[in-house]
Amino acid sequence: MRRGSQSRALLLELMIVILFFMLASAVLLELFVTARSSGARAELLSKAVLESQNLAERLYAAPDPEEKLRELGFTESKEGFLSEDGELQTLVSLRAEERPGGSLETGFISVSAGDGELLRLPLSRYEERGT
Repeated sequence: MRRGSQSRALLLELMIVILFFMLASAVLLELFVTARSSGARAELLSKAVLESQNLAERLYAAPDPEEKLRELGFTESKEGFLSEDGELQTLVSLRAEERPGGSLETGFISVSAGDGELLRLPLSRYEERGT
């Protein structure tokens, strides 16, 4: 009789150990999935920042920023100039104000993904009028 109760205790102990490992593996799997999605979002954000900075530099150097956006493949919409590149959508809004000494151009570059806006980069440039 004693041998039977020992084998039942061993079986119960093995079941508890298996349950513990199943729970631990479920938690680890969830951590890996979260890390992977976080890494993918960070990669997307890094790409958005790099592309926005490059676009801002090109617009700053261009004599006519709107024409430069058309050359780069942006389409004009009600909100501004729009471009879609895979999972990223880039919106550029430009506004020019005439001032007594020149022209002040302001705007922003907004980069969005499927789940919302990733970043918004302000733009500004002042061109002094020759006297």
